[in-house]
Amino acid sequence: MDFDSFDSAMENSGRPETSEFAAKMAALCDGPVIFHNLDVLWEDSGQGDA
Repeated sequence: MDFDSFDSAMENSGRPETSEFAAKMAALCDGPVIFHNLDVLWEDSGQGDA
């Protein structure tokens, strides 16, 4: 999911339903949850859409 800003993402993260959903998903996992903050890099080849 993409957010408009860091603040928007943090607001969503603090919602009770987000925590409840995360707890349900964690219960399905075999080990601890690991979070990664990944930046998406876009390289424009200059060829446009073909």
